[in-house]
Amino acid sequence: MPLDNVRDLGIIIDSKLTMESLTANMICSCFYQLRQLRSIRRSLTTDARRTLATAFVANRVDYCNAVLYGTSSAVTRQLKMVLNAAACMVVGIGKYEHITPVLRDTLHWLPVTARIQFKIAALTLQLCPRTCPVYLKQVICQVSDLSRRSLRLAGRGDLFVS
Repeated sequence: MPLDNVRDLGIIIDSKLTMESLTANMICSCFYQLRQLRSIRRSLTTDARRTLATAFVANRVDYCNAVLYGTSSAVTRQLKMVLNAAACMVVGIGKYEHITPVLRDTLHWLPVTARIQFKIAALTLQLCPRTCPVYLKQVICQVSDLSRRSLRLAGRGDLFVS
């Protein structure tokens, strides 16, 4: 009997690859952590609230978020709500006030789609100095390593996926 959801390394993958189960689980755990932090927020400084929100909420959003690349905007919108709630808790503003300047200027947090793109860029950057895992080395190589030196791509440092 086939399963609808499979969990591997803490990532829940559903049968239709919509990532809704993963997002729902992530949102539930993040809001639980926010409720716990909200009860002690008056006892903490702003820097302590920022550190705890980053450790317990933003890191959960960032964990394996590269699998969310290309998912629907509804998934990223839900994760955006989590980051906005964490930012409101850290700074202490109301839920109807404008949050984008707080995320950008005060907390220096990227939006969810930019976080996903940053994770993929960081993983790709690890491929260049050959510090990536073995399973990626077998699939991806630099164009200059393929003895195609006449190609313009070889000088740019592009990657070839086999």
